Amino acid sequence: MDGHPIPFIEFDRQNSLQLSSQAMTVLSSMKEKTICIVVFGGPRGSGKSYLASRIVNAQISKAFQLAHMQGSGTVALNMWSKPIQLS
Repeated sequence: MDGHPIPFIEFDRQNSLQLSSQAMTVLSSMKEKTICIVVFGGPRGSGKSYLASRIVNAQISKAFQLAHMQGSGTVALNMWSKPIQLS
């Protein structure tokens, strides 16, 4: 599947949360389409990034980084860069 993780929410210069410019571009290109937000929460090493990678059907090296691959785990709110069509 095409795409890669991009920041969804990020901190601005005043340390306030805002929608990232990358996310805004992706979301604005999906005019009048219904979207579904899927959230994974849990302790470090519980499989959140693995599950997210499986959902987008991506190769592990191109998807959400697993904690054992990057040290501290995913510490952000990310989204996939391309819409995923469900049938």
